Amino acid sequence: MNNLRNNLRNNLRTYRHNLLTTGLLALALTTPAVQADGSFIALLGGTTESADMDSSGTSWRLLFGPRATDNLSFEMGLMDLGEARNTISGANNSGISRFHPQGGLFSLSYRFGVLEQLDLFVKGGFNLWYADFDRVSIDASNVRTEEQDSVSGVSMITGAGLMWWVLPDLAVRAELETTELESREFPNTRFQLLTLGVQYDF
Repeated sequence: MNNLRNNLRNNLRTYRHNLLTTGLLALALTTPAVQADGSFIALLGGTTESADMDSSGTSWRLLFGPRATDNLSFEMGLMDLGEARNTISGANNSGISRFHPQGGLFSLSYRFGVLEQLDLFVKGGFNLWYADFDRVSIDASNVRTEEQDSVSGVSMITGAGLMWWVLPDLAVRAELETTELESREFPNTRFQLLTLGVQYDF
């Protein structure tokens, strides 16, 4: 019975990885079809906060995509939300002690100028995420049991930020994003990402 359960879990994990890879490949292949006014690439890093977890770590994102117009861009890329942790203690208690989501995202971004070298932008889309997590259970005798598992899903992501153009094609980019990861395996968990990086238009 345990072997069957492990085989099902491994097959499900492989399926999730394949689904994520297929989705990202499909997004990459559609990029040339919508390219109309150049492209961009951006690298950002920063902090991740979650009111649903006791502590969270650092995040990074690699974004790229075509610009449909001077103001509207299609954004896709890879993201890592960092490792979040909860302290699980006390008898007859259980919960998620460690959670590390990462994956790919696709969104639309619209920017508008406020000063000669300063743009504001808003964005919205979805992320295809995959996460390893640890679940801890403590029984009435204070015996602690830890189980490792993984989960994947699709969640909405929204954000806003600004770009300061230090050169005609190079900008310092700062943004705040929020997303809520939903799954049957654990309670819904909301993350806020505050990141800073650079963007190059070409």
